[in-house]
Amino acid sequence: MSKGNKSKEPLNSSAHLSTIKTFVPQRVTYDEPNKATFAPYRFTDYKIQTSDIEDGIIRDFPVLFMGNGEPWDLGNLYLMWKMSEMALYDPPNVKTLHTYANHLLLYRRWIEHNQSEGGVVHDLHFPEDARERVTYRYRRYLLRQIRKTPPPISIGVAKARMSTVVAFYRGLISGGLVEESRIQNPAYESKIAGIPVVTSLGLKRIIEVETTDLSIRKPSRESDPGFLSDGGKLRPLSLSEQKIISTALSEYGNRVFELIMLTALTTGARKQTTCTLRVKHIRELLEKNKSKNELLLKVGAGTSVDVKTKGNNKFYRLHVPRQLAEMLINYADSADAVARRKKSFYGNVDDNYLFLTEEGSPYYTSKAEIRDRQNPSYSTRISMKDRVNFSIKTGKAVNNLLGRLIKSIKLKHAGFSKFQFHDTRATYGMNFVRYYISKGYSPDAIVEQLRIRMGHNNIQTTYGYLSYDKENELISALDDAYDAYLFALSPGSAE
Repeated sequence: MSKGNKSKEPLNSSAHLSTIKTFVPQRVTYDEPNKATFAPYRFTDYKIQTSDIEDGIIRDFPVLFMGNGEPWDLGNLYLMWKMSEMALYDPPNVKTLHTYANHLLLYRRWIEHNQSEGGVVHDLHFPEDARERVTYRYRRYLLRQIRKTPPPISIGVAKARMSTVVAFYRGLISGGLVEESRIQNPAYESKIAGIPVVTSLGLKRIIEVETTDLSIRKPSRESDPGFLSDGGKLRPLSLSEQKIISTALSEYGNRVFELIMLTALTTGARKQTTCTLRVKHIRELLEKNKSKNELLLKVGAGTSVDVKTKGNNKFYRLHVPRQLAEMLINYADSADAVARRKKSFYGNVDDNYLFLTEEGSPYYTSKAEIRDRQNPSYSTRISMKDRVNFSIKTGKAVNNLLGRLIKSIKLKHAGFSKFQFHDTRATYGMNFVRYYISKGYSPDAIVEQLRIRMGHNNIQTTYGYLSYDKENELISALDDAYDAYLFALSPGSAE
């Protein structure tokens, strides 16, 4: 096990998070009161509709410890139950489990801090007076934190912590992890709310969601001039910036990174999707589409290419320009690419990643590889230890390469603004919108096509691309007019 870091918040508690490096879940059946039978944990991967998968290995499973050094039973029971619920539909996402564990850890530390100061509070403290129940007291604590100047936590963090605590008690009850008699009064009051949404077809409908009286409201953000909201705050790159970047990439001396950036800019693919493309995908596209200039590649659910999404069943199709596909396959057949594949887990096969480092590591470890490494029959070239203990890459090497690229650009163009990799997605979207507006296409047709190309669930996200230029032109015009107005009022100006 490895011990997690302590929180920087001023809470008097030594509760901490550790991880089990290699965790093999087992189901326990009690045949007799004191006799237990252990069996391999099994789950069905409904996404690819295969038979039950067993003997799954989970790396870095989170474990919560109380301040006295003992495991926190309720917290760990919940994490195990949550893992089981997640495994009903897809292999458990350990990152998600760690997020829940970290929020619960801070909750546990707050409880122990109050106990150290003589407070009467514990995990299942639910007296008659709702104000004194542990959940309501924790909510008041979070609200006090976000009202401080400066606040030690953001509203978003407070909201996530409170939501996790509500889910924790909901899981304890629905999962049968504690006897209901131990929770004397409700941990929260729930109600059903109707939320209006716009579907992918532009139709308005109301969906019902459960909410509670413990919810912490996060004020809706107004649009930020110069930025788009699409999985984060993104800044589309101007045409002049794109030309500078293109020249710098050709002089950068790293063909793999150049192709990664080119793929993102010309398809709108996120970093995780770009870096988990396989050689076979590009080769098959070119073989099946001999004459088309734009090739459609399915990514996400049912493929070995990852898309960053909260759901497990999302997929969409990348629109890959033929010229790009030919450049990618030319690189894949090069001596450099072959040498990199030979050093990697998959070896020199088309099922391998398209983009690998010089050491043969992926820039972003795919979900498919994590599953493949757990299958002893998949690779006989590496030991069981190497199949389990391997470094999971999350794109940091790409970020480092991008940082060095920007530094090299600023040496020649001092006023060049920094950007993040994800900004390439917004750049693709705005390039698409501007081109088809110049060709006279209707706004509705542009929005629908862009939504399909970028895999947006919410069409309102796509509409942001359509209104981006208009909003910024209006703001710029207002700024210019206001500057002129101020200048006219300044001393010494002509009347």
